[in-house]
Amino acid sequence: MAVASAASMLDRPQPDALLARESAPVARRTRDSKGRVVVRDVERSRGLADRARATRRRRCAIGRARIGRICIMSAADVSVVIPTFNRARVLPRAIESVLAQTRRPGEIIVVDDGSTDETPELLHDRYAGAVRVVRQNNAGVSAARARGVAEASGEWIAFLDSDDEWLPEKLEMQTAATRELPGDVVWLFSNFRIARDDGADATLFESYGLACDAPVTIFDDATGVCYPFLFPFLQCSFLKRAALKRVDAFSEGLRSSEDFLLAVQMACIGRFAATPAPVAKVYRTSDLTACSLHRSGVSGVDYFRARVLAFDLLARRRGGVWRRRYREASRALAIALAEQRQRGVYRAGLAQLRHGHDAKTWAFLLLSLGGRWGVGLWRRARERKKPPVTHAGPDPLGLFA
Repeated sequence: MAVASAASMLDRPQPDALLARESAPVARRTRDSKGRVVVRDVERSRGLADRARATRRRRCAIGRARIGRICIMSAADVSVVIPTFNRARVLPRAIESVLAQTRRPGEIIVVDDGSTDETPELLHDRYAGAVRVVRQNNAGVSAARARGVAEASGEWIAFLDSDDEWLPEKLEMQTAATRELPGDVVWLFSNFRIARDDGADATLFESYGLACDAPVTIFDDATGVCYPFLFPFLQCSFLKRAALKRVDAFSEGLRSSEDFLLAVQMACIGRFAATPAPVAKVYRTSDLTACSLHRSGVSGVDYFRARVLAFDLLARRRGGVWRRRYREASRALAIALAEQRQRGVYRAGLAQLRHGHDAKTWAFLLLSLGGRWGVGLWRRARERKKPPVTHAGPDPLGLFA
């Protein structure tokens, strides 16, 4: 019995033998294309096919991951900054236009500049999670933009005023344009539509005669764009965050009108580029124009102080006509200070001498010794000769007049 049992156990296939039998190659006779008999290793062929399929799947997965990374990077490279103050009525229009973009930005930062209306509640109740809200004490739009830049993490900054809106493909078109730009381009701007109280709807480039027919136009000398167009382009622009950190337009004590100074400073460190298609809709109602603000005394002084700072920079770097424009801006600032009964009238008049002088320089300087009375005498004398000038360049759409 023992011998029989041992023999029967020896006759049974052992686990190793089973494994070897199951893994043994299976041969199959087939004929090739020439009719020759070929013995194929079926299992080996199946293994090679499986490995090939796995390799294809892995390559497809890697390709999808790369495409995903490219899309995420291109979106995350843009930080949207929306400064706002007491604009609860129109702020949703601006935010919704960003949320409706065909390519979403990396982040949306709303800087609440000390609003006292329903703006805080609106942002909390309606847009919590969709935007990042930064609150600060009221310090003006310049400080709000500076705070937004400090909080941003994207390579490009896109500003949007809370009373304007973007067209749906704004970010997608400008993100695509950035791929064609040289590394020294610090400001990309596009055309935009202007809506006014009287129903007029025009585009900026056509009205100001700015030629930009190519898909991407690069300006080697960007000062020709900054002036005399006054550069109201922040709503339709991409600005390099690294370049913004090198300039100080937001830290010059200006509560408003810093966009022109910012453009001049950026033009001194890099090139500008433009695309022709409109990407935004800018609302210029009668109660929001720079002229009405100037007449009400809210931002008239900052309006001219920004030009004094900008022309001072250009006069030091370029000389020539910028010296004369600096003197004209200094006189305009002195007049604005006198009208607002603020100090510094004589100091502004004295600043004309920084970049040369002429007969007008000395005449105004002597009259500025009389303070508001002397400056008023100068202004009345000038008004008899020609209409008063309230801005430093052509303004066919009334953006600044």
